[in-house]
Amino acid sequence: MKIVAISALFAAAAYLLPTTVVDPLVRVLGIAIALMATGIFPCMTLVVNAMKGEQRTPAMVDKLYDGLRNILRILVVAFSLAVASILSLAATAALVAAKVPHLYVHIALASTAVAITFFAGRVIALGRSFFVVLDINRTQALLVARAKTRNEREEVIEAQRLATIFKDDPKPRALVKAQ
Repeated sequence: MKIVAISALFAAAAYLLPTTVVDPLVRVLGIAIALMATGIFPCMTLVVNAMKGEQRTPAMVDKLYDGLRNILRILVVAFSLAVASILSLAATAALVAAKVPHLYVHIALASTAVAITFFAGRVIALGRSFFVVLDINRTQALLVARAKTRNEREEVIEAQRLATIFKDDPKPRALVKAQ
């Protein structure tokens, strides 16, 4: 609901802007949004390839899958909103160039502000989702590190036990039958 209130505020502010600012806004915001949208596809690829099951419990795999699926959904929506924002910017610029009545330009500016605000909201949600997956991976890494430490400790204990039992000969040998 916060994003709706914020987008309404930005839409009202954009509606009040003079039409002379449309061209500079389109030049700056169009490039910025396009650059962010360009980074979304590599992120999608990384998210899909992040699903590794090595040394994970089934519960951890499910938790990671849910987190990655959420991130992928946010990325797809963010890309769609980026495209909508760029199209809305282009339409607003076209309305200014066509010298249509200012009312239509102001309505286009307000709708562009709403699209950009929703896009920004998805980018923020994406950042939060990345931290959730980071926490999942940290938990799994800790489990793996603890298991490795436990195995190393058990190997040292076993080596000490064998050294105590077989003081002269560290390698146990088969008993030879007496003749």
